[in-house]
Amino acid sequence: MADQGLLIGCVAALGVASIALAAAWFAERRKRQLTEQKHLYVVAARQLAARAEAAERARADLYRQILDALPIPVWRRADDLTLIYANAAYAKAVGAEGPKEALLSKLELGAQDARRLARRARRTGEALSESRTAVIGEDRRLIEATERPLAGGGLVGDGRDVTALAAAQDAQARLVEAHAEVLER
Repeated sequence: MADQGLLIGCVAALGVASIALAAAWFAERRKRQLTEQKHLYVVAARQLAARAEAAERARADLYRQILDALPIPVWRRADDLTLIYANAAYAKAVGAEGPKEALLSKLELGAQDARRLARRARRTGEALSESRTAVIGEDRRLIEATERPLAGGGLVGDGRDVTALAAAQDAQARLVEAHAEVLER
């Protein structure tokens, strides 16, 4: 009978050990599955982030291409009024090899007048424009510069060449004056 009790105890111990082993095996298997799922999640998240970053770079490159295609100078200023972006027309207008050189050399279209206008636009929170002369290439041009504050901070500016318009207005004023003289005689 003692042998039977010992045998039953051994069988019970083996049963408990088997159950414990099975439980440990299932726990380890579940742990591996969770680790694999986490790994797959991390890989998927990295791929998604990489795609989003590539899309953002492509969008920024498209905007840069669009702005470089414009015939008018366009620039962007940080909150401290330093230039942080310039398009190809801006670089040409200030006599730089390219936009990066214009930014690195801190070349302003209109020198101190440009920063003064930007400061006023930032202070008022409204778009402001003023005309100024600038030498572009070898020609003296009349540029109407505009600085616009951005909602997220900083400013964006553009410079339109109004030399032809000013010349036409001067010619018209001279014509009106000449007609007035003729009528007086």
